[in-house]
Amino acid sequence: MTAQQKYPYINQDCVKLDENLKLITNEISEDILKQSLTPSYLKSLKNQKSFLELNFISKNCRLVLEKKKLEQSAEILNKESIKQEDSIIKKNYKEQYLYIGFGAIVLLLGLYIVKKGK
Repeated sequence: MTAQQKYPYINQDCVKLDENLKLITNEISEDILKQSLTPSYLKSLKNQKSFLELNFISKNCRLVLEKKKLEQSAEILNKESIKQEDSIIKKNYKEQYLYIGFGAIVLLLGLYIVKKGK
């Protein structure tokens, strides 16, 4: 299998381009350490990596991926905020009912004292 077939760059979205760049970089690094690939295939990998990088830059993938990460972070933050808000609201309802009950007792006691005093 050639480097072009293994790591295509045509008609790839930014996520796939990023994955291919990572994989090809890892393969090149491993080959440099092990010296297991032929020099022609290594050169082919390096050329393919250059094409992938150019395509990545031309599609403005850095911004696209950053935008996806921000959207995912915002979605997670939104879900967690809703959970925290719900837990606070439930506590507030309990306190609210307690204050209403206490206020009703004070009001009834006040009415009883006023009524008894007349």
